[in-house]
Amino acid sequence: MQSTVNNVDSANVKYAYYPNGRVKTVSYPLLTDGSILTMDYTYDKLNRISMVSNKKGSSVLSSTSYSYDDNGNVTTLIQTMLNQPTRTNNYIYDKLNRLTSVTRGDGTSVTYTYDLLGNRLTLADTGEATNSFDDISYQYDLNNTLVSAAKGTNTTTFDYAADGLRYKKTTGSKVIQYRYNTKQEVVAEVDGSNHTIANYVRGDRLLVKKDVASNNNYYYLYNGHGDVIQIVDTSGNVVNTYSYDEWGNIGNQTEGTPNVFKYAGEVYDDETGLYYLRARYYDPADGRFINEDTYEGQIVNPLSLNLYTYVTNNPLIYTDPTGHYNNHYDHGGSGGFLIRFRSNFKTSPEKLPEKIKTPSTPVRINLTQSEVDSLRAETNSLRARATSEGTGNVNRVISSVDDLSDASRANITTSQRATLNQQERTYSHLTEMDLKGAQRDLDGNPVPKPGGGYYDHAQEVSDAYRGLSDMKKSWEGILKNPNLDTELRQLYTSKLNEVNNTMKKVEDMFTPHGGVFPPK
Repeated sequence: MQSTVNNVDSANVKYAYYPNGRVKTVSYPLLTDGSILTMDYTYDKLNRISMVSNKKGSSVLSSTSYSYDDNGNVTTLIQTMLNQPTRTNNYIYDKLNRLTSVTRGDGTSVTYTYDLLGNRLTLADTGEATNSFDDISYQYDLNNTLVSAAKGTNTTTFDYAADGLRYKKTTGSKVIQYRYNTKQEVVAEVDGSNHTIANYVRGDRLLVKKDVASNNNYYYLYNGHGDVIQIVDTSGNVVNTYSYDEWGNIGNQTEGTPNVFKYAGEVYDDETGLYYLRARYYDPADGRFINEDTYEGQIVNPLSLNLYTYVTNNPLIYTDPTGHYNNHYDHGGSGGFLIRFRSNFKTSPEKLPEKIKTPSTPVRINLTQSEVDSLRAETNSLRARATSEGTGNVNRVISSVDDLSDASRANITTSQRATLNQQERTYSHLTEMDLKGAQRDLDGNPVPKPGGGYYDHAQEVSDAYRGLSDMKKSWEGILKNPNLDTELRQLYTSKLNEVNNTMKKVEDMFTPHGGVFPPK
């Protein structure tokens, strides 16, 4: 099975797949010497990435291999890069799957400790003699959005569009504007005179940079976490290289062409040392966001109640593509495209609910068998009844992962698992009480807050509706996979029906009042 992405020069980037629908090879356009640049993926028996190998013809430019524990945590990473020493790291986690120890191949190590809420208490690195930090002052607007950062004598300002996306960054006389696609991904950079600096071609991720001034194309190569580790020109020369620690701090880098896309493929601001993750900014030096999340998390998942931590302190298997939630990074998912639930919760100028102040008893799911057991534990509350439409050769109704046969459970990819988990998370947040509260808002009788003011349920439901719309697209994309077995197709169809029914309920509620509210 193959698919193709056309770049700005009408050349093709091609995807080849394994029979189960997972990405096998990404092939870039022919290089000038006639060789082919490829990213090759291999997986273990649980469909987790075990190696990513980037090649020019038969020559390996870089490779990254992974091994895992029974909980799905990365325990060993081995990375080779052209003209660089091999990097070997071993990892240890606590009972809450938080990263606590990194042992490097040179014998140095770093250890972390946390409190019960996930706040990092200590960092001890035997490989660093001294640490130095630049003083940076931040300014925020009334929506708690970063609008300027001052470091030394330089001040950088940030401007945002009505949908909350950053569209301009200004440092002195240098102005960079950003253009986005419907997935909130940067597809072009423009200068202050509205001249295009670069266009970007994306498939499941950023693939090609078209530099306008030089009229050159540059191809992006990744590791299994989605970090940009090399950029190659059309002649096959490696012009940029990057190494990172587990949190996204840049170790060594060489750059022959300007590039802002780095750890997890996200935009990195050299002016501040922060990653822009759309909803807010992430500081890799502290492994935390610089301001709190507007999504309050879930009581059933105590680690999510800390509104500052990055990916619940497990940065080797998770990314945060929006600034709102953990995403299990899985390049090899259905159709080869990363399935993401895009939360649309916006920062409200009203005071946020008070955060949890006392430690909660951590919830531990004991995992000893395999990732399949993890999947069963994580999704055992998914009990919505599935329809049997389109599944005439199945005699029983598949309503949850637990109802699947062992064979079908083993075929669930981690990206499909992530979509199931995000649907569970969404419906635990979008309760019947929220819908009733939204109806009261629309009727002019909003629910008062204990401390004064009113809850804005109508806006929250409207924001959730846009997230459901994105989830609908995810399920529709997954169901297009011709290799889904019948049981999985029935289960995923039921999840799509659940989303459609909820969206219809919201639409019927809001239509008499002018439709679903736009983002704040």
